[in-house]
Amino acid sequence: MTKLEKTVPRERWGLLPRRRVRHHLSWSTRSISFSASKPTVWQFMRRASCWREGFSQPRGATLSKAPHFQKIAVPVTVRFSDFAGIPTVSDADSLANPRGLALKFHLPDGSKTDLVTHSFNGFPAATADEFRRFLIALGSSGPGVAASTPADTYLLTHPIAKSFLDSQQSPPVSYATLSYYGVNSFKFTNAQGQVSFGRYRIEPQTGNQFLSAEELAKAAPGYLADEIRQRVGRAPVRFNFRVQLPEPGDKIDDPSMAWPDTRKTVEIGVIEITEVVPDSDAAERVLIFLPAELPAGIEPADPMIQARSAAYIVSYAVLHQLDQKIIWLHSDFKILFC
Repeated sequence: MTKLEKTVPRERWGLLPRRRVRHHLSWSTRSISFSASKPTVWQFMRRASCWREGFSQPRGATLSKAPHFQKIAVPVTVRFSDFAGIPTVSDADSLANPRGLALKFHLPDGSKTDLVTHSFNGFPAATADEFRRFLIALGSSGPGVAASTPADTYLLTHPIAKSFLDSQQSPPVSYATLSYYGVNSFKFTNAQGQVSFGRYRIEPQTGNQFLSAEELAKAAPGYLADEIRQRVGRAPVRFNFRVQLPEPGDKIDDPSMAWPDTRKTVEIGVIEITEVVPDSDAAERVLIFLPAELPAGIEPADPMIQARSAAYIVSYAVLHQLDQKIIWLHSDFKILFC
């Protein structure tokens, strides 16, 4: 066994099946969404209220003139998902990390804007083309390939990608007890024409909570979907919705480089989940998340955003050729100011 085999679980090298990776690599953008990389995903619509609790001024509006940053209510469609590209992967399996959270805001003028996040503060590659090479290495490796595999070679020279694979957290107690990060940067412009750059953070008010070793051993394969249903049935689930701002020297167009947690954040509101919707099939047929679909006041600041959107269109077509188990929650998104 090589040193690399001891530090990175071998099953993660082939986490995207070789056939699936080759199909995805035929995309013109050469990029894949985490939330779209697992054919079987649990998808949610949630009733949400977003408000500025404990703040004396509408900071969201000072950041951007986008409609969902203002003092209005808009519906939002949300999907939670697991990573991997393996339809049968258990929620308790390390291959299911990181988890995905995608949001679609339905704006007052009838347009939509999307946000795609995951539960790891960082990304395995700086560019879409580098991410393509990362996926080729993983898809060409796995348990049936003799060492040194393409993944061995790639990870020895790409420490950020290696850290992405072996630094994942334990499975969470709930989809509702994880922080989610929008690793790509956006340009925000307010009504006065002032410009800021930032990255989204969605953080649970309960704090991050993970399964103990004993709890993990008893966890059912689909425990996260079951748990979120029960949790929402008992009480609302709340997330703080924020934008993190960079300081001089922070890389704007490199999602593989996380900004320090000490960076200033702007509080946009609080997302509150309250209700499950029974009719998931009809909603699922039209669901797709495109992070480059943006309103006035928000623009991509990272070229990977356009690459991801174009790739997701192809991923959407592939996913709809597969059977899916989907759960939905009603949702609204609202910002209220003190």
